[in-house]
Amino acid sequence: MHFTMPRVNSARIQEALDRFARIGATPDGGVERLCFSEEDWAGREELRRWWEQMGLVVRTDPAANMFARREGTEARPVILLGSHLDTVPRGGRFDGALGVIVATEVVRCLIEAGITTRHPLELVNFTAEEPNAFGRSTIGSRAVAGRLALPELAARNPGGQTIAEGLRRVGGDPDRIEQARRPEGTIAAFLELHIEQGRRLEAAGVPVGVVTHIAGIRRLSCRLSGEANHSGTTRMADRKDALAGAAELTLAVEELARSAGDPAVGTVGRIEVIPNAPNIVPGQVSLAVEFRHADPAALDRLAEAFEGRVKEVAARRGLEGLVETVTAFRPVPMNTVIVETLARACDALEVPYLRLHSMAGHDAGHIAAIAPTGMLFVASRDGKSHTPEEWSDPKAIEQAAQVMLAAVMELDAALP
Repeated sequence: MHFTMPRVNSARIQEALDRFARIGATPDGGVERLCFSEEDWAGREELRRWWEQMGLVVRTDPAANMFARREGTEARPVILLGSHLDTVPRGGRFDGALGVIVATEVVRCLIEAGITTRHPLELVNFTAEEPNAFGRSTIGSRAVAGRLALPELAARNPGGQTIAEGLRRVGGDPDRIEQARRPEGTIAAFLELHIEQGRRLEAAGVPVGVVTHIAGIRRLSCRLSGEANHSGTTRMADRKDALAGAAELTLAVEELARSAGDPAVGTVGRIEVIPNAPNIVPGQVSLAVEFRHADPAALDRLAEAFEGRVKEVAARRGLEGLVETVTAFRPVPMNTVIVETLARACDALEVPYLRLHSMAGHDAGHIAAIAPTGMLFVASRDGKSHTPEEWSDPKAIEQAAQVMLAAVMELDAALP
């Protein structure tokens, strides 16, 4: 059966962005909708009303993930579309929410055009994608993929609330958390649209990116131990200054990432100094180090090279050095069939695009473990994200949404 391709409604997408940006709005124009907060709950309730007004069947799973379903003509695995509504503190209006809104627009277009897909379609708002006060992220998508460990539910935020308590607050059921897992074969495809959060698309003058990989992440904890002593009476020749060694290692992280070339990045995001007093030579310093790369072998080399630098600096300065791996996520390739489907949709619609890797983590990185997965990026102005200045051009959003709609229609027809 031949269908005329429906057109997405750009004004409707922008109206929805405005609607959700008002929930958790901050005085500086940003959005703060932290997981398990009152604002999170308000956003969920608004989303539920919107989906139910479209005639969709809405449910919340034990991990508090929200799903809205439109049945297909055949008993097939679902095509899943969506992202997340939670934000970082003082975040922007696009990160996460845009993916939920565009996915909803795609389904709404099909409903209005009277097109019923063979596969059931499901929209999703994943729980707690962003890093948060509990020290965990991608809670909902990891539960769906079977990657959320039960002991994590006991993690507490600074106020003493556990993740389990937070889940209950927004409609989840942590006592049944294992039932949130979706078995392989039940999701025919998952598509997530997201802002790029970088400058590659804008620099190329291209509105849309087809993601080929999600970069791997290696987080390391490094501790240097020296000797705390009086800063006035301890000669320079006698010092075992842990902070001076940490300064060398901070620059080493930058040097190693630059030497590895694009797309390698390296960051020292946190430094803790003991005793942290102006008149005491620092006796101990802890560094939080992160490397990211789309190539797993390159990621291994960066981590190994950093450990070598720690040993060298420690030996030369008379310090003790210790490096431990905190997190090791390997790069995740997107499904080649979906990548090519998205690329064909761009070509057919004459939408300029780049194939590129994501240097940020996403829910898609976990769902890829249980289902064929693909991602679309929309160009970000000045590459800004996690800030009130976050912005993507409405025309670029419209083009990306139209590409997603075309891809959903092709996948529905072509998937076995």
